[in-house]
Amino acid sequence: MVQDFTCQLLSKMTDLKYLTAIRLDACELYPEFLGNISRNCQCLSEIGLSKCAGVTDEGINNLTEHCKDLRVLDITCCHELTDAALAAIARSCKNLRCLKMESCGLFTEKGLEKIGADRSFLHELDLTDCSIDDVSLKHISKCRELQILKLGLCIDISDKGIASIASSCKHLQELDLY
Repeated sequence: MVQDFTCQLLSKMTDLKYLTAIRLDACELYPEFLGNISRNCQCLSEIGLSKCAGVTDEGINNLTEHCKDLRVLDITCCHELTDAALAAIARSCKNLRCLKMESCGLFTEKGLEKIGADRSFLHELDLTDCSIDDVSLKHISKCRELQILKLGLCIDISDKGIASIASSCKHLQELDLY
């Protein structure tokens, strides 16, 4: 876990205009942190927030509002996030190529519908251990450029959902169903 002073230090940095990637995995973040980072680092194309405490829908909204060129977003195990975060991502991150959201249990088919509706260039999607079903996979099948799809531990999917993916995602190279 990164020390609290590190997060405070990062929030004081006001001119990181060339920073393109930051990995804060397993940090404990305060609510304003993502807003501060996004306003000061608008060239971010990659951010890792895996297993971070304190990542909220509001934080993701602030992040995506300013960092519109995100290509990689890892929100694995950010357990407070809901469909509102997915709506913010879908609305603002038009160039997103990789979205990792393993073990985010509050997302529903409505949130995944937003991701599927406008993610024609999404190449990698990790939904491992998420509460998704065949309807969710039908929405995801609209991501026609998908190359990597991880669905391990998704117990509510069936052959019908996988068939939706197989018929639409012709560029798929890796399908993880463990």
